[in-house]
Amino acid sequence: MPAANNTFSVKIPAELTYTPDSLSSGNTMISNEQYNAATRTLTFTTDAIKKDATVAIQIPLTGAQITTAATPDTTVTYNDENFNEDHYTADGTDQAITVTSNEVPVLTGEKETTLQPNALFDPMSTMTAEDKEDGNLTGAIKVLENPVDTSQSGTYEVKYEVTDSDGNLATFTRMVIVTEAPRIIGAESKTITEGTLFDSREGITAIDKEDGDLTASIQVDGDVDEGVPGQYPITYTVTDSDGNQTKTSIIITVKAKPTEGTLTADAYQVGGSDAYIHGTTTGDVSYVRLSVNGQFVSQRLVDEDGTYKYYTRPAILSVNDEAIMVRV
Repeated sequence: MPAANNTFSVKIPAELTYTPDSLSSGNTMISNEQYNAATRTLTFTTDAIKKDATVAIQIPLTGAQITTAATPDTTVTYNDENFNEDHYTADGTDQAITVTSNEVPVLTGEKETTLQPNALFDPMSTMTAEDKEDGNLTGAIKVLENPVDTSQSGTYEVKYEVTDSDGNLATFTRMVIVTEAPRIIGAESKTITEGTLFDSREGITAIDKEDGDLTASIQVDGDVDEGVPGQYPITYTVTDSDGNQTKTSIIITVKAKPTEGTLTADAYQVGGSDAYIHGTTTGDVSYVRLSVNGQFVSQRLVDEDGTYKYYTRPAILSVNDEAIMVRV
C-alpha cells in the first residue's frame, strides 16, 4: 500500500546542531517543516511513498560537541493512502553519529623581529604550529614569502602557512625590521707638523636614523704625541640604542718640522783630483742629501763643526749632470 500523510519527527541530540529550513530531497516533496529549538525537535511531511519505494531526505547537521554517540530519535506517522482513518507509527533505526574536532591549526611566532645590519635571519626561528587532531605541525610550516635583506635597512613582511590533515589552513605574517647603524662623520686620516696641537674630537660627529645626534656618545681610542714625529692610529666607536655599533679608524701622521739653517757648497770640478764636494752648514742641519739628474743618491751626516764632504765620483760624471744638495 502507498503510505500517505507521512509526518516525520526527528529529535536532534544536544551534540548536534540543525539549521532551520535546510532540508532537501531529490525524490520527494517536503512540506510543513517546523523546528522547535526548545525541544530540539524537527517535524516535516512528505508526499505519498509507494510500496517498497525509498526516499532520500538530507538533514544537514553540524557537530556542537565532540562525541562518539550522538543518536537522533526518528519516528514516522502515516496512513494507508486508501484508508485515511487508519494511522500507523514507525520508529526509525537511527545510527550513532561521531562528532570529531575539525579546528584550524594554531600557527604562532614572534610577530615583530628587530635585526641589526648584516645579522643572520632564520625565518623559522620562534615559529610553531599545533593542531588539535594532528598535534605538532611545526615541521609542516611553509615560508611563502621571505624578502628579508639584512644588508638593507627597512621593514619586511615574512608570510607563513600550515595545513592540517583535514585541509584546514592557518596563515601568519611576521614583521622584520632591519635597523640602520649610526654614521661617524669627519673621521679622516691627516698629517700635522711636529708641535701642532691635535684634538681627536674636533670636527667629529655621529648621527643615527632612530636616535639622532650621538656625538656625545663617541668613544675615542688612541693618543697622538704632537712632539714626536710618527704615525698614530685613532679609533672612533659609537653604539645606538638598538645595539648597532660603528667603528672608524684613521691614522694621524706627525711630520718633523722643516729644518732651519743654511747649506753652502764649495766649488767642485768634474773629473778633478778631489772627488769630494766640500761645504759648510749653519743652524739645525743634521744631514745633506744629494740628487743627480732627479734621482736620489744618498745622504751624509754633517760633522759636529757643521762641515761635510760628499764623495761624488760614482754619481757625477759629466759637466752636464744636474746635482742638487739639500739640507735635512
